[in-house]
Amino acid sequence: MPMIRAMRLLNAVEAGTTTGAQLQTLLAADPGRLAEWNVLLGMRGQTRRMAASSTAMNAVIASSTAMNAVAASSTAMAAVAASSTAMNAVIASSTAMAAVAA
Repeated sequence: MPMIRAMRLLNAVEAGTTTGAQLQTLLAADPGRLAEWNVLLGMRGQTRRMAASSTAMNAVIASSTAMNAVAASSTAMAAVAASSTAMNAVIASSTAMAAVAA
């Protein structure tokens, strides 16, 4: 059930129904949600999907907790590095660049 919840969260982020601020609130307030998000970031297919979506990347970048989790995941960072959409979003955000640099 937790993986289904994580997939639904990614779907909502990708569809634009969950904003970066809402994502930040969900991940910062609930350690279980953050753990689910971290497991999701270990899945190549899901991270590629996230990286290919400008809507999803903008929401992730707007959430410091989500972006820090992405930066800590080698699988997610590989997907971000391979996607011009994701790289453009990261480069445009000083907050995201700081998370990647750390």
